[in-house]
Amino acid sequence: MRKSINFISLFAFMLLLVGCSSVSYFYQVYETSLPQNVKMENSAMYYEDENCKIIYDFWNDGGDIGFSFYNKTNNNLYINLEESFFIKNGVAYDYYQNRIYQQSNMSSSSTSNLTSVMYLGVAESKALNSSSANQYSEYSIEQKVVCIPPKTSKYIKEYKIVNALYRSCSLLRYPSKQPSAKFINKEEFTDNNSPLMFGNLITYSFKNTSTDYIRVNNTFVVKSIANYRDKDVNRVKKVKYCDEGYSTSVVFTDTISTSNNFYIKYSKIKKDEDTYDH
Repeated sequence: MRKSINFISLFAFMLLLVGCSSVSYFYQVYETSLPQNVKMENSAMYYEDENCKIIYDFWNDGGDIGFSFYNKTNNNLYINLEESFFIKNGVAYDYYQNRIYQQSNMSSSSTSNLTSVMYLGVAESKALNSSSANQYSEYSIEQKVVCIPPKTSKYIKEYKIVNALYRSCSLLRYPSKQPSAKFINKEEFTDNNSPLMFGNLITYSFKNTSTDYIRVNNTFVVKSIANYRDKDVNRVKKVKYCDEGYSTSVVFTDTISTSNNFYIKYSKIKKDEDTYDH
């Protein structure tokens, strides 16, 4: 009898906790200024010269510094990843990392056609065990040079721009209301005091073995950071495909989700009374 009473009490306590707490979501949105050699047209952000067009779209959780490289010429172009870098606040990060890719296909009585991909360093690859009769692996070596055929494009992706929230005493981490003329939860910066300057140094050439490279340097500066509640940046949109009727989806507002912006999504456990701190 006592065990039953204890179980009922525990169950009631758990229901009370669920009823008194929920998760609230917020977005920290970063707005960047465009360098002189980067343009914005029809919501597309790009660099262009006589040979190529490099297209960016940062809008992603953490920011996507990856780029689409389009070859405008009638000849092959070659991106030298060993000479290309993501640069963040003066620190260079390699696009080429000398990796070996392993793709394994495994089968057994209980599992069939499972595929796994591993990224291995050269030293690690020498210790691979391939003795299983029900497993075979394929390996490929990361390319130092990526060939872009004429009138085609390839997407190069490796890094996020940020992985942690920006914190400031003048910026509420958990804002309690929608931004307005009286409540502006945003911090603005100049090129001289911005906390984040980032970009790509991309090296390409007309010949695979050429040392006559062309270098493109695209550097962006964060000009403002703002924190928003989930409902301040998202809206419900109705979408219709052919004659299938309307479906609804949650999308970001157009003024927020531009290609030169990016965000970090974060959460807070909301209990009986909200506390909004920095």
